[in-house]
Amino acid sequence: MIPFDLASRYDAAASNWHRNARWLDYPQAYAQFFARLHAAAWLGPLGPGARVLECGIGTGVLSLALARVVPFREVVGVDIAPAMLREARRNLAAAGIAADLHRGDAHRLAQPDASFDAVITAHMLEHLARPQEAIGEMARVLRPGAPLIIVATRGNLADQLVRLKWRHVPIGREQLIAWMRRAGVENIGVYGIGNVFSSLRVLSRAFVGRRSL
Repeated sequence: MIPFDLASRYDAAASNWHRNARWLDYPQAYAQFFARLHAAAWLGPLGPGARVLECGIGTGVLSLALARVVPFREVVGVDIAPAMLREARRNLAAAGIAADLHRGDAHRLAQPDASFDAVITAHMLEHLARPQEAIGEMARVLRPGAPLIIVATRGNLADQLVRLKWRHVPIGREQLIAWMRRAGVENIGVYGIGNVFSSLRVLSRAFVGRRSL
């Protein structure tokens, strides 16, 4: 079960979340990361008719960055925090991105099998009681050959300070890769995000793979 106070904590942070992300240069770092993936042909399934699912959409920072690199028809967003969803709806509408946003739990996605051309998530799995189950759900809703992109927290000294507030549990690199493979995700690569001195690079890394055909 998701910790009782997690939604409230994120609701309390929602009004400043987008501004803080910009101050930390997350939108630009994410866009540069997606541009690297696009150049490496990871984002081939995306295009004007594509549908993207973002789990733990927050205020929409990750989806907005993806839209700067490749077009897609719609983002479906899931989050546990109503205030985050309100901010995401406003931010995505301002960017002209069609969005279908829901309060929900990534352990049990309501979307049907093989219904998305990409699934993305950032800093969500670490909060879940059963992250392996959520990875299975994200893989389930992917079309064969479509990418699963997970930005995950690095467990290090810097992260320990962040953990004091958010109480997340970092997932080891090999464990996360193993769970993705068990869910039917193949050709997994691991990427850094942001420049070498950025907080995003210190605190995060990305795991990218494709749903098996």
